[in-house]
Amino acid sequence: MSGGGDLLAIFGGLPPIVREAIERVLADKGKSWSDLERALAESGRVPWVEVDQCLEQMFRQLHRDEKTEKSKKFDAVYEALIDRLSSFGVNSAYGQGDYWVVDDDYGDDVLRIHVFQPGFWSNEVLSAVDTTLRDFPGWRVDARAEMAIPSASDN
Repeated sequence: MSGGGDLLAIFGGLPPIVREAIERVLADKGKSWSDLERALAESGRVPWVEVDQCLEQMFRQLHRDEKTEKSKKFDAVYEALIDRLSSFGVNSAYGQGDYWVVDDDYGDDVLRIHVFQPGFWSNEVLSAVDTTLRDFPGWRVDARAEMAIPSASDN
C-alpha cells in the first residue's frame, strides 16, 4: 500500500485505536483490509459505522489511480448517490445504519441499495434516487429490503 502518510493525515480526527490499526495495516504489506476490519470490530471501542466509513474512504483513496473509465463512472454515480441520501439516514455495510449503498462495482450500470430500517425508504428517498440517476443516463438502482420482521410472539 502506498500513500500512508497522506491517508493518516486525512483520518487524523479518528479515535486513536482506529489510527493505530490503520498504521499497522499500512506498515505491514501482508495485512489486508479484512485484518483491519477484524481488529477494529473486535476492539469494540469504536462505532462500527465510523470504522466502515473510514475503511471505505481509505480504500477509495488508495486505489483512485487504478481506475478504468467505467469504474470512474461507477464512483461518480456512487458518490452522487451517497451525497444525496446522506440527509435521509446512515449508510452502513454492516446493517448498523438505515441503508447501505453497495460500494462493489460488478461491471454493470447498477448500484445496489440494501434497506435495513423500515422507515428509511420513502417517496422522498425515491425522488432523491431518481433525481440522482437523471445525471447518469443508463444507470439504475436495485433496492432490496433487508430487515427483521417482528413475529407475533414478539408482541
